Amino acid sequence: MMDKKDANYCRLVGMRLRAARMEHNWSREELEYRSGVSYNHIGKIERGEAHPKLKTFHLLLKALGINSNQFLQSVEKELNEQFPIKEK
Repeated sequence: MMDKKDANYCRLVGMRLRAARMEHNWSREELEYRSGVSYNHIGKIERGEAHPKLKTFHLLLKALGINSNQFLQSVEKELNEQFPIKEK
């Protein structure tokens, strides 16, 4: 069972991947062709229903021309804004 931060992480990653795909004006079928990741799995990731494995994540980012470090840093920054670390 995912906690709230994990669920938000999945949704955020999925939303950002979908936005990047839409910027290219690609359908999920096109991204499937370019990345080798199945259409159905792309849909689950974009909806935040699935955690992509590292290889899958790499294939999607590579197909979309996205730098993985920048992508993950921006996701982490947004999550930290939503869920600030509490001081002891």
